[in-house]
Amino acid sequence: MAIDPAVLQSDHLRDAWEAAAALPDEPAPRDLAALRSAVRDVPGETITAIVQQTLLRRRAGAKFGRTAQSWYFTRAGLEQSSRPAAAVRRARRLIELGVTHLYDLGCGIGADAHAARVSGLSVVAVDSDPVTVAVATANLPGAEVICADATTIAVPSDAAIFVDPARRAGHRPDGSSVRTHAPERWQPPWSWVTATGARHPRTVAKAAPGIPHEAIPIDCATEWVSIDGDLVEAAVWFPGLTDGLPRRSAVLLRSGTDPWHSETAAILSSDDPQPAASGALGSWLLLPDPAIVRAGLVDVACAEVHGRVVSPGIAYITTDNEPPARLGHRFRVEDVLPARPKTLRRELRNRGIATVTIRTRGLALDPQALRRQLQLPAEGHAAELVLTRSEGEAVALLVRAV
Repeated sequence: MAIDPAVLQSDHLRDAWEAAAALPDEPAPRDLAALRSAVRDVPGETITAIVQQTLLRRRAGAKFGRTAQSWYFTRAGLEQSSRPAAAVRRARRLIELGVTHLYDLGCGIGADAHAARVSGLSVVAVDSDPVTVAVATANLPGAEVICADATTIAVPSDAAIFVDPARRAGHRPDGSSVRTHAPERWQPPWSWVTATGARHPRTVAKAAPGIPHEAIPIDCATEWVSIDGDLVEAAVWFPGLTDGLPRRSAVLLRSGTDPWHSETAAILSSDDPQPAASGALGSWLLLPDPAIVRAGLVDVACAEVHGRVVSPGIAYITTDNEPPARLGHRFRVEDVLPARPKTLRRELRNRGIATVTIRTRGLALDPQALRRQLQLPAEGHAAELVLTRSEGEAVALLVRAV
């Protein structure tokens, strides 16, 4: 968006906003032409900006709720912005640690800064992109928003720092951004973030959930956060903000009707988890929440449910008793079949099964290729298969989701 959001707030553009609101989610050229005809007195670039914002707000509704209807967005900013519940939880923890002032270095469209402000923190928001700063300024009325290189900002010693490095590297033809998983290609690079945390220990950084464990300084505490089973971020807390936190945690949140609030379903943590034993399949299978897996805490979940992993190194847990829903997806094991296409085809056809959902872990297997090999009939029942290893052998588990 090249136009300052302040311009788009003018009263004389109300008809243009109302006309844009009537557009379909994927407007055709004739839809846009009709809109332009309806508001001929509005410059074309202004109409383009209003249409872009209208469509972005619709996309943002699932993430930001009603807040999205009054906010301004860039496409990249919406893609990278924190989930509100995670941002609010982080802000409240900062307050519990005695933080009153926060510098948001790389504030993007302002989601984290907004969460911090509504939680009671005084915030200085910084971003280097002028368009993004204009958007953040509109989304954070009354806040101090600075257009500057975050790496040049002098932060007072009594303030805390939040940094969310940009993890985008270029754009696809459709305008969506391409993510980079290499921490040194983030902006600012991860090495700068860790150096900042060493110099200013009251720092918390948001990282991609897939950040390698070895890239995290040993004196930091890291929380892998999921919301409704969707792994959304890793929050790396530097030594000045680690009070009460173990080195690794999996924070499982459950959303409510308001995306800015959530409830904590579970927190699993450990400084030194003990390896879980593997063993024979039980009557239940637990696919741990991805935050548990990324945090390396499958062994902790195993101990909590008195279970065992299906095979060493595979993040599936088997138990003899029903595991709690808060820890992940639960399945009742109905049968154990050989993981051979011909045998599976026969067994599934004998059961009148026509469609299968296939999950796999620990096997070099393409679910789509297997589905084609099964050659199941056009009509029949639906079923779920989990293909994995049990005690070293490839197996296909016929399961029922609970």
